[in-house]
Amino acid sequence: MDLDNEPSLQDADEHTLALIIEIQRDDVNQYASKGKQREGEMSDEALAIQMQREELDRVAIFLSDRRMIRSISDAVQVDTPALIEVAAQEVVAIQDRELATELDGGAPMPSTSTSQTDQLQTLDDVVFTKLQTLYAGRAELSIYAPTQGLCDGGQAEPSSRAVSRKEQTEVCGACRDEVNTFELARAPCGHVYCRTCLRGLFEAAMTDESLFPPRCCRQHISPEEHCILLTAEIIQRFDKKKIEFSTINRTYCCIPTCSSFIAPQYINSDIATCPDCSATTCAICKAAHEGDCPNDVVLQRMLEVARENGWQRCHACRAVVELDHGCNHITCRCGAQFCYVCGERWRTCTCAQWHEDRLLARANQNVDREQLPAEQLGRNAQVAAQVEYLRENHECTHDRWDKVNGVHNCEACYEIKRVYIYRCRHCLIQACNACRRHRL
Repeated sequence: MDLDNEPSLQDADEHTLALIIEIQRDDVNQYASKGKQREGEMSDEALAIQMQREELDRVAIFLSDRRMIRSISDAVQVDTPALIEVAAQEVVAIQDRELATELDGGAPMPSTSTSQTDQLQTLDDVVFTKLQTLYAGRAELSIYAPTQGLCDGGQAEPSSRAVSRKEQTEVCGACRDEVNTFELARAPCGHVYCRTCLRGLFEAAMTDESLFPPRCCRQHISPEEHCILLTAEIIQRFDKKKIEFSTINRTYCCIPTCSSFIAPQYINSDIATCPDCSATTCAICKAAHEGDCPNDVVLQRMLEVARENGWQRCHACRAVVELDHGCNHITCRCGAQFCYVCGERWRTCTCAQWHEDRLLARANQNVDREQLPAEQLGRNAQVAAQVEYLRENHECTHDRWDKVNGVHNCEACYEIKRVYIYRCRHCLIQACNACRRHRL
């Protein structure tokens, strides 16, 4: 008996289904009492009767479990506002107690209100509907939505119609697959991602710092808002990466086979103890040694090469950066912004925004990309116009893009795109679809 695919049973209530099961059981028992067979042998007819009984037992168990799920779901919906209110009152009570203890001159208590407040999440209607769909079943949703599940005249809407109404689909913005809406995550910009693509976006952000935090159209995608589509393991690793990427001067385990990030709480007197392998690492030179930190010959040689080539170091993460093209405004992979000429924080120095050679090279590149008719404006005039435009509009927000067919290089990730690429209408930078959404 297939309750999901049998049209005649989809509109039946629980009492009717239970009555049908009981009648079928009586028919099977009555038919079995008429049959005769030799002792110790089972005919095909007797085997069929036994399988029919087992199937009816399984359907009865399924109906019983479904009644329990409906009851739990109903109780959760009814009790959720009260539970949220009680939890909020507990958080306020804890905060009041901590404040009273501090005002009384006692030792401050360990702060627990922050973590409890973070765990207190209010589900909006969209997330709550997804939870209902995932854990209570799509066909049962109409039971708990009396205003949406009534036909004209106040009669209950048939569950088959409710299923067709609830099972809406949208196209994933990444893989272009058509997916049920309850398995889609909507970014703040409006683009939607399926479960697989959303997890892939978070995985990529945890392996490539320039993609962290996950974002679409320069707007961050919060893991808390889409926790039902992410695994607990992904959220746990994301929280660890968030601490790692937010640390300014990071320290990693000096053991090559480990290389784990060592959080600031494991660093004492410039000695970092790895929580994974227990090895100690100097937080200054990032190497293993006893006593004072020796001179790092390799680091000094690398810095000497950087000075010879005019490279600059990030003031935050101390990474060495080479400017290949563009203005002197550098945005490091860690998110810090600084001047490529002096290395100071951006907008705190008086250095020129452009190096003349790079400015002229960029202007010529933009003129080549625009491909204006020769008779419309001379080459030198076009380059001069681009130079002035770049001086005044070097900090582009990349709001509007054009799709350009053909083989091109992405200027953000340097990958070769053989079919098409996107070009910013203002600064004419070329970027692949992933970089224009998640990196720039």
